[in-house]
Amino acid sequence: MVSDGYTLLSAFQSCLFYDINKAPDESSSLLYTTGTIIEDHPNDTLKGLLKKHNISFESSNFAYVLPNDLNNDEVTLVHNTEQKIISIEGITADSEFQSYVSEDIVNTLLLQSIGEDKPDIEEFFKDDSNGFASVLDDMATHFKVHIIITYKLISDSLEINTRLIGTSENIILGKHQIYAFFDLFVNRFDKNENYMVDYLDIETLSFLPFLHDEQNSKFINNHLSTSIFVPEITQYNNISSPRQIILTGEIHGQLLKTKKIIQQRLQYLSTSIFYKKICNISSAKLFFLKNFCQVDTVSFMIQNHCFINLTENSIEFQAFSPIILNTVIKQFTLKFLQELVEVSFIMNENTNYNTIIKDLNKKKLFKGQYVVMESSTSEERMILCVRHGALTKYLEDTTTNGDCAVVFEDDAIKQFRLSFEVNSEYEDFICGKKNGKLTRIIENVKSIIELSNNSKSSQNNGDDTMNLTVISSTFKDFKNSMKNIINELPAEESFFIPEVYHRPIIGAGGTIVQTIMRKHNVFIQFSNSFSLPQNNFGITRYHNVIIRCPTKNEQNIRFAKDEILKLVDDFNYMQITESLNLTNNRFESIILASADNTNLNKLIQFERKYNVFIDFPSDLSKSDNEPVLLKIIGNDVASTLEAIDDITNDPSEWCRELTLKISSNFKTYSQKKNNVAKLYNEVIIPLEEVFNEVFISFSRLNSVIAIAYNGDSSVNPKDNINKIVDFITSYLIEQGMTIINKSQAPDTVE
Repeated sequence: MVSDGYTLLSAFQSCLFYDINKAPDESSSLLYTTGTIIEDHPNDTLKGLLKKHNISFESSNFAYVLPNDLNNDEVTLVHNTEQKIISIEGITADSEFQSYVSEDIVNTLLLQSIGEDKPDIEEFFKDDSNGFASVLDDMATHFKVHIIITYKLISDSLEINTRLIGTSENIILGKHQIYAFFDLFVNRFDKNENYMVDYLDIETLSFLPFLHDEQNSKFINNHLSTSIFVPEITQYNNISSPRQIILTGEIHGQLLKTKKIIQQRLQYLSTSIFYKKICNISSAKLFFLKNFCQVDTVSFMIQNHCFINLTENSIEFQAFSPIILNTVIKQFTLKFLQELVEVSFIMNENTNYNTIIKDLNKKKLFKGQYVVMESSTSEERMILCVRHGALTKYLEDTTTNGDCAVVFEDDAIKQFRLSFEVNSEYEDFICGKKNGKLTRIIENVKSIIELSNNSKSSQNNGDDTMNLTVISSTFKDFKNSMKNIINELPAEESFFIPEVYHRPIIGAGGTIVQTIMRKHNVFIQFSNSFSLPQNNFGITRYHNVIIRCPTKNEQNIRFAKDEILKLVDDFNYMQITESLNLTNNRFESIILASADNTNLNKLIQFERKYNVFIDFPSDLSKSDNEPVLLKIIGNDVASTLEAIDDITNDPSEWCRELTLKISSNFKTYSQKKNNVAKLYNEVIIPLEEVFNEVFISFSRLNSVIAIAYNGDSSVNPKDNINKIVDFITSYLIEQGMTIINKSQAPDTVE
């Protein structure tokens, strides 16, 4: 890749997989394998590599891919005979190259659930009327991946193992569809003949982190009886990126209900998407982020409810709130961009650029995670992009370990130029009062230090970043300057503590928190998160405490955090706790009553109004429909009880619930899957659709049907509830069951 007069090179690791069409062990049997989708014969380059490294294997089926510009002299091979994989490592300038990787999908099925007349899995899979093999053939061809399925018996269960082999991008593109296929296959084999598939097109990839959030996927799976398969998130997106989620389930009504709920929630989210970007990011840093930070960046997106896209020269950010957007940019800069350092070298005439590259590769420096840019116009210039932690460790090793390779020495390099990217909010933190910190560093080392704040520059579109540059002429000054600068970079950790604890922890006039700050030499900031949006299927607890200090004191953050959490535990014993009777229906009604999460946002405002903490559960088990305690924690009895009254007297926030006790034969009736599907499709889902803010569930264990409803007579007149009960009564009589008694579920716990 050529950028700004430089050729970009990066380390790569690819794999050659052989014997891919065979079962991995004697206890496994091969069920399916795709045809020739990817390279299955050695070309001259591979033959030369294998011969040079004295590696041989006998196999007629294998898969591999190599860069077009591969240099055999700069490649290392590692042969794992047990896993039948040959690892190939080297350096390439092909920015489009993607190595082959593998991913395993394991499905386990209890044989007792199938019964004695279980079908033969091979016969079932190859039955043309099912069409499973042809679907997999189409998927393998479309996504250019190799699919191998094996199975084996383990005690009383059947384990089905699926291996995908292909480029990481191709596996990402097809992964959710392949997962959905096996969910359907396993359920059909398990005799769930009514198991269905539906799909939903999404308007923008910005919704993917929301859909991948574990809280949301668990709620959909547990409370809506639907499995959801979402396209994988990537940092770089194009027109081919999948924009379709797949829904599967055995209850048609629940599947349609889930689809409608997700559509409404995404439609609401689409009305408040905020956008910002950081421009003029170097090609080396962007390439490093794409190749070595994919997993961490995706986790960051999901955790912070944001979407990030890497373009050719910028990083784009999207979030559902301007406050969240600014926080995300700051945290991304801190955790990712600030961690990268670009070192620009001007080499002496007798220094061979290729020698440095070979040393980087063969000695596996920086664990193979680096990007090199070679000047196309000057043989003297080279740029290295690497994590500053890895570079610091290497520089320390050159001092303490005589066997460590010294790649950059004074006789090889005549100028070193370090470049860091830091969030502009930390300018005073890094510079100190009247630039005191930087002045002391300059006095101690013979280096030039420059700081340019992009947020104050119209040329950089007001980016929330600043560039910190250090120029040194000797290796010694380079090491010392880098060490001193990194020591002053900000280190930070944020976490959530309920606002009800903030005032006691801060203390009168800030005395307690100031003591902690002085003791551990850190800065602590408290804020509230009451104004931030609640978009999830459950309450999101945003981080509202920040502990910050220079990197040289980073270990002190943990000590300060532990001391704060200890104070929380101590104050917890002095808090007043009251409890509400939270049933499954009430739990779902609070979350699902409206697409804009009105009820969850109300709970947050109750916390602010009464200075309490509402310990809302992240999830409830729906298996037995047993209620849990919703704890309201406050500093005094009066405010805590007022919060209880306000919640229970709000008819949309706190549903009334009618419990119908059914005759004992309901337990036997509800054990059959077809009967459960019929109960949902013909009774529960239609009633919930016809009547406003009504939620119906049943407990097989207790032979109970529960009806939760908005008690406001303008929403649900008493006649509505009578109609619901009459309809359920008629259905139960048709099925040979009766209602024994009716009772109202209590609001509070005695």
